[in-house]
Amino acid sequence: MLGRDLRRAGCWSHARRKFIEAEPTASDLAGKILRLIKNLFDVETRAKDLSDADRLAMRQGESQPIVDALQVIFIEQKARLLPKHPTAEAIGYALNQWEPLTLFTSDGAVPVHNNLAEQQMKRVALLRKERPVRRHRSRR
Repeated sequence: MLGRDLRRAGCWSHARRKFIEAEPTASDLAGKILRLIKNLFDVETRAKDLSDADRLAMRQGESQPIVDALQVIFIEQKARLLPKHPTAEAIGYALNQWEPLTLFTSDGAVPVHNNLAEQQMKRVALLRKERPVRRHRSRR
């Protein structure tokens, strides 16, 4: 059973993917958002070998302002775009996931994305496909 204080972390790779898909319909806006998200990943690259405490300090100093800027853009643009616009849908996804997406800014142990976990899950799924499940006949 999971503890009560365990919170779900969001994945900036998932959020980024939605803006990549939306980029052809609003290249300037999506490009600006994608550059900011890239900056989050750049901070993580530099912080990867730090302790959780030092990583958290770096995130609060460098990533938090980026996250704050993204939130301002998301709220402003959501009001301007038609709801079914691909960029509005990407923004809606990010805003709906805001608390999980920003958990990494308050906990140095929480990754900014879950790419590694997803790769491991895919590997397990692929291994299952490669090895057919043997079914034993029941003998009567």
